[in-house]
Amino acid sequence: DDSSITVWHQPASSDSGNKDLPDEAGVYAEKLVGHSGPVYSVSFNREGQSLLSSSADGYIRLWLYLPSSEKEKASTRWHNVFAFRPQRFSSPCPVWDVQFSPVGHYFASGSHDNACRIWDVEHSQPLRTCLKHLSDVDCVKWHPNCHYVASGSSDKTVRLWDIRDNKSCRLFCGHND
Repeated sequence: DDSSITVWHQPASSDSGNKDLPDEAGVYAEKLVGHSGPVYSVSFNREGQSLLSSSADGYIRLWLYLPSSEKEKASTRWHNVFAFRPQRFSSPCPVWDVQFSPVGHYFASGSHDNACRIWDVEHSQPLRTCLKHLSDVDCVKWHPNCHYVASGSSDKTVRLWDIRDNKSCRLFCGHND
């Protein structure tokens, strides 16, 4: 029941003598503490400067990487800057998956309340809530063009959502377990 996240840092391959093997001397870990329940999913943005995490505690946390200079020797480089709560007026339920969009500040989440949500990191409430699944939304994935999100559910279906109009445009059935 570990509610923390470990981020492993490694120097860029150009800083290392052998590009195929990790430079053990340059590898270190940072423990991120903020969730009060098991962490189920993490997602970096494309630039690697932001990290999202989802948990059994019902929150999605946004972490920002703030590099320190060598002189400062800061022990913490990742900072929790915001906690999103999908179920605003009900008791929290687990958020199983979270994923940044390919182009930046949008992200998708899937949770125990059968919902796939589309978010903007600059807003505390979801931009879209997609409700058609009959059970938990276990996973979410963005299409490369950022117009669609696929959500996989415990109801044994995958739905493709057009996030421009918040509609389920495809339903994929056939999973047995």
